[in-house]
Amino acid sequence: MEKLDFTVQAGKTLLSTSTKYVKTDTADGINQVDIAALQSAIDDAVSKDTAQKKAMESVANFTDVQNKYMEAALGLIRKTQSAAKAAYGEDNKPKMKEFHVGGNGIRTVKAMLSELKYMKSVATECKDDLTKSGLKDSDIANFDTISTSLSDSDMQQENSKKVQKRSTKDRDDSMTSLQKTMRRIRHIAKSVFSDQPSVLIEFEPISEGRGGRKAQQAPTSPAPSGVAAK
Repeated sequence: MEKLDFTVQAGKTLLSTSTKYVKTDTADGINQVDIAALQSAIDDAVSKDTAQKKAMESVANFTDVQNKYMEAALGLIRKTQSAAKAAYGEDNKPKMKEFHVGGNGIRTVKAMLSELKYMKSVATECKDDLTKSGLKDSDIANFDTISTSLSDSDMQQENSKKVQKRSTKDRDDSMTSLQKTMRRIRHIAKSVFSDQPSVLIEFEPISEGRGGRKAQQAPTSPAPSGVAAK
């Protein structure tokens, strides 16, 4: 998250300045307690951001697993439909309809689980005909195996989404807390160094994108006399 990265960068810059002007027995400045609070806020923001990124990665991993089982389910359904075409003929419309040949695509896990249950039932009823056309007993049993795996992966993915949602809120709350701590220190600086404008400049917020350099375009050399520039 670019906004958090920038906020952490700004926090570290302010931390450096605050440490430079720390309050001592002989000089006014930023209290050690406030500097420690800023360091803690920065560390917490970084930690929460790391947790959020891990949560996102977890969702992506479970989604990949879910997609794998969706593909396996679709492959098993197509194999069963191919066996039905071989056993009954594609012109047998009632049978093709029974096996959902030419049906609408299945896009959700819920719909796929329902389809797996239905296709197992039909395949079991027509087992004798289908096994003569290439379908095996293990294929019929695989309907339940894939269904269980798909259901489990869907539950894991949904749980990981909840973790991601919570970790995203924690990260955003931490960033807000860091920004609040930074504003407090700048207010303190404005009070302590009210008569030192050159010092206050060091406490000013950094500009977003600071430190980055835009690539400069090389100047175009003038074309020789009588030659058109390309």
